[in-house]
Amino acid sequence: MYSTVQKGNAFRDQVVSILAATNFNPLAETRHNHIKVDVTWVAPQFDESLRYFAEAKDYGRTFTKEDCHKFVVEYGPLVSNDENSRAWLISKGPISPDARALVDGHARMKAMTYDEFQRKILRVEDYLSELRDRPSDEQLDKWYVPPRSEEGRALDEIVMEWLDVESAQQIAIMGGYGKGKSTFAQAMCSKLAGIALKDQTKRVPILIPLGEINDEISLEGLIGKHLAAKAKVHGYSFSLFSRLNQAGRFVIFLDGFDEMKHGMTFTKFDSMFSELLRLDGPRAKIVVLGRDTALHNDEEFRAIIEGQLTTEYGLPMKAPGRRPFTPVRIKDFSVDEAKDYIRRFFPIAMTRHVKDPDSKWIESRLHELTSGQFDTIITRPVHASMLCEIAKDDSFGLQNLTKFGLYERFVHVLLRREVQKKGRDSVFSLKVRQRFNSSLAYWLWENGGAKTVDLESIPIGICKKVTKGIIHGYDDKKLRRELVAGCLVDKGTETFYFSHRSIQEFLVATELLEMTRSRMLWERKVASQALSLINAEIADFLITGAQETEAISRTLSHWLDLLTEKPATIISDYACDVILRVVDWAIVDRNANTPWMDWLSFYSHGKSASRKTITPAAIEDLAYRITKARNKPIEEQAAVLFLVAGLLVRQGVLEDVTPVLAAWFSPEIIADWVDTYDSNSRTTNAVSKNSYLFSWAMLKFTEVLRRNGKIFIRVDLSLLSECAEVLKKIGFVGDDIQAHSRRFEDISLDYYLDHIRTTVGPLTTAKVERYFCDEKIRRRFEPVERRSR
Repeated sequence: MYSTVQKGNAFRDQVVSILAATNFNPLAETRHNHIKVDVTWVAPQFDESLRYFAEAKDYGRTFTKEDCHKFVVEYGPLVSNDENSRAWLISKGPISPDARALVDGHARMKAMTYDEFQRKILRVEDYLSELRDRPSDEQLDKWYVPPRSEEGRALDEIVMEWLDVESAQQIAIMGGYGKGKSTFAQAMCSKLAGIALKDQTKRVPILIPLGEINDEISLEGLIGKHLAAKAKVHGYSFSLFSRLNQAGRFVIFLDGFDEMKHGMTFTKFDSMFSELLRLDGPRAKIVVLGRDTALHNDEEFRAIIEGQLTTEYGLPMKAPGRRPFTPVRIKDFSVDEAKDYIRRFFPIAMTRHVKDPDSKWIESRLHELTSGQFDTIITRPVHASMLCEIAKDDSFGLQNLTKFGLYERFVHVLLRREVQKKGRDSVFSLKVRQRFNSSLAYWLWENGGAKTVDLESIPIGICKKVTKGIIHGYDDKKLRRELVAGCLVDKGTETFYFSHRSIQEFLVATELLEMTRSRMLWERKVASQALSLINAEIADFLITGAQETEAISRTLSHWLDLLTEKPATIISDYACDVILRVVDWAIVDRNANTPWMDWLSFYSHGKSASRKTITPAAIEDLAYRITKARNKPIEEQAAVLFLVAGLLVRQGVLEDVTPVLAAWFSPEIIADWVDTYDSNSRTTNAVSKNSYLFSWAMLKFTEVLRRNGKIFIRVDLSLLSECAEVLKKIGFVGDDIQAHSRRFEDISLDYYLDHIRTTVGPLTTAKVERYFCDEKIRRRFEPVERRSR
């Protein structure tokens, strides 16, 4: 138990530590005119400095008028005759109105609580006012529909309840593109800013967009850039900010961690995320927002969101210094919510478009927009907003609109608006502007996506490509500036970036179509880069585009030509998904001898390159491919085995894929091994990786375990990375090829034997059982990586 003196000294030291973080060089326990002053410091001004004297009191109760009388009597003489001196009374607890009036009524004296003192030191009122008022400038209060979690709870209620629980885990708000994450962050910060302006005891919201983050940025640089450089928060220093954050004075919204991740390896992203989480602490409050698709697998999700690492052997362990986040996933609009949004937003959009819009036409258009024909599109807020924007054109029909068509028309509207702005050179048509936007978006996508890019770094080749054949008088520098001026990017003096990720992804999709039409994609290196960059959203744009127009479907069908080349082209799973959706697979030769034909056959049976659901037909086909590829070149064996490993990673119950394992662990080959052992029990038999990859992989990546009297076969799924290394040498890479930590899957030997018994007979089954049960036999066969047949 602290004594009264100890308690008071501890509070005084808290005040000193806050002041020390401002570089004011405070002094504790000094004497002035025979008065012992708790804290003194000097604050430099423009032409002279102010000296401050402070009394820090932690009474554990309300500070009364009588308490303040003593402060006035003691400190009054220190400031009464000195215009450059101030005396502050700082109370840990509340101050009664009479007490406050007594102190504040004296010149150069002020009474304040500790919370008020902290707000005086870091002057955030202007920043809070800007946060509070920003949504009003956009009439957000008139059209905003608050998002809900997947459980149906209002997101703002979840955050408000979380703020009241000091010990609660930090929050990660997750959802796909266009679900309103950034709008929610802005609306929530506006609400919290209004509360903080009225009550200085409340936390100050800090909204930091991560889209412009640099690979090497430090936390000090990020916070300083936002609060000091952009928001002009007076009194800012990182040390002060850090102390106040640890004291529980802020709630920090980090918006767009997916945009920060784009272009980074997971290792780099994890390092940057750890840098951001230096903000964490027992009283800190942090909300991160971003697309859940930025985290490609369960391992990444556990590492970033749950603060849990996976060892080489698949064991979980807590990431040092990192608390888990509570994930909150945003639910799509319900159809009713989307229609409510449209009814609110469309009239506002019209008043921005036309000075005196026809109310009857608006009502008629609203009836069309909410008639039900767009129900599959409008459940994402960004789509509902776009639909309202393009619907402002009364000459435009809205029938049979797809996601691709929605973005195509919306981008057209935006670019037409840019082209018609005063100062734009009319020699560059809307089509030229469109091509430049698409080319620039693609170039940025290759080079880190949403990060801020210097104007001069744009390759002049892009500018010359889209303006080929146009006579103009611009040199390279001026040509860049003119084209960027009419671009759908956020522009600074010398920098720019695409702030709307979904628009950038749409433009990347259109650039891929143009690259296909112009045959650029047939250049080996171009294809390798281009088709590896496709993500789920870009794939969706291409697929819905193919649904809307046969021209896009025909264009995409040419991608199949790329896959028949040797060596195979780098491609992502999502790119393969596009091909599956737009090509008539009757033309695919199931017996073709290329790695890609193995993949395409499996995918076509599985109906999806994402393989989130695996059909029995796909499993049967993969078992067939294993048997067929066993004596083929190592690249084809690796392609099929890579599919096997990827299937095992995704499949929860290994018994469901027993046909695949039975084909891999060939009973006939295992029976031959047993016969070899019986004929010559002294020789060690080497199985070459280069000649017999399937057998080599079985020896290297499986082991036999005994549990509770039963035998299990364990598969080490670092097999996936091993196959990837073989495939990389021929430029064959899919989204699954990542650095996987070691992970295991087990299948019971009895289950495996039951499966093969009906196909290979009892004699071969008995030999297979003997191999797995006799360790001496297994030790006789070793995997060798560099031995030729």
